[in-house]
Amino acid sequence: GQKLNNFLEELIPYHKFQSKFVVPLKTKNLLYGYISFMSLDLEQSLNDPENFSLLSSIAHYLATALENTQLLSGIIKEKKEWEISFDAITDFIRIQDISFSIIRSNKAFSTFLKRDINDINGAKCYKILYNKKSICENCSVVNTIKTKTIGYQEFVFKRNNNEYHLASWCYPILDDLENVISV
Repeated sequence: GQKLNNFLEELIPYHKFQSKFVVPLKTKNLLYGYISFMSLDLEQSLNDPENFSLLSSIAHYLATALENTQLLSGIIKEKKEWEISFDAITDFIRIQDISFSIIRSNKAFSTFLKRDINDINGAKCYKILYNKKSICENCSVVNTIKTKTIGYQEFVFKRNNNEYHLASWCYPILDDLENVISV
């Protein structure tokens, strides 16, 4: 803004630029701004074809970097919104891969287990839930992986001398080839 204008006003009168080259910062017909190249060198003009090609390439890469920065900012914002929504759900939710590692769980699940979410995510479900070394008998996730259908199971969960009567729904998450990649 104003600081740049002041800087340029102070810089330009003291130097006699031999050549100037202004290139639009543009990708996919979206204009982000302009970049100016100025040279003090009498021997080298910015307007020769070699410099034109180089400076145009620099401007293109800079515009692409600006576009990618905007896209990444949007993705980060949407990820944060998704995480807030996911954690606002009061039902216990976990997503696990087909090797039974928990990929993501919500705040309600970690609160119920009284475990830090970082200890849960990445761990095997049977280890976190039951402190077992292998898959549980009658695991509804196993059936969901095999059948690629929604699974349902009611069970009693025991933890610290407490019994909880719970219901569990398992939804298969499929890739483009209809393979189960997570539940």
